[in-house]
Amino acid sequence: MIDIQLAKVKSYVEGKSNIGQEFYISEKLDGVRITLIRKNGCVQAIGKNDDKYGNKVDYTFHLAHIIIPEKYGDCILDGECVASKILPGYNGTCGTTVAILNSNNHEHDQLLEFYPFDILVYNNLDVRQSKLTARFAMLGLYPKIHTNINNINKALEECIKTKKEGIIIKRADKPYGECWYKLKVQPTIDAYIVAINEGKGKYYNSCGSITLAVCDDEGNDYIICNCPPGDDTIRKDIYNLSEFYINKVVEIGCQNITPNRKVTQPRIIRWRDDKQPIDCNLEQLEV
Repeated sequence: MIDIQLAKVKSYVEGKSNIGQEFYISEKLDGVRITLIRKNGCVQAIGKNDDKYGNKVDYTFHLAHIIIPEKYGDCILDGECVASKILPGYNGTCGTTVAILNSNNHEHDQLLEFYPFDILVYNNLDVRQSKLTARFAMLGLYPKIHTNINNINKALEECIKTKKEGIIIKRADKPYGECWYKLKVQPTIDAYIVAINEGKGKYYNSCGSITLAVCDDEGNDYIICNCPPGDDTIRKDIYNLSEFYINKVVEIGCQNITPNRKVTQPRIIRWRDDKQPIDCNLEQLEV
């Protein structure tokens, strides 16, 4: 088997992103990215992030019910694990998926579904250099090939109507991971906390704001905004447990992304326990 280096998805910028003459458009699923590996009949489910010991998180415990077609042989699949319904008390599909994967029992495992969107190894052969069209055929997937760039905006409009997160655009003739783009319904950024700022007035002795950053091309902190942390309870919690919250990742919405890659009127949409600071790159802020 090969050393797994998962492809990264860049933000789509009209007129700049290299989508070629033929491309695929798919819904952006709101779950947890998982790699399924089958070798000699044994299946392992691996997350993209590392645990506190530096090892990839193993989710096999919760995904033993997922069946991989026999025709794939020994294989590596790249895909999204998504809960089929939202459990009470959790923030959307992603929040439910993360909660189930991080639990220590099998109570809700059957809610977890796996949607493969690419294949790296097929019948023990490394197929990453094959065209995406060929890799889809190996998976038995035959989605529509688009040639009209206007279909991207049409797909995004449909996401707005159906309250979906966004779309994924992939060039059809490229190897694994080349020319993959995402386009969200609203500007959202994954960023991490680098500072906790004490409040004033009613927020004295509490958290007034959190300073958020993303990683620049050299891996350094690039500060993008100060953001209100939420209600009074979370403000107190962040202030009293500041060391715990440093480097925690949040997904924020904003009104605009400025030309110098800052965000205006940020607001926290959700906490991303499934992500780490290294996942928060500066490319998200391209305008």
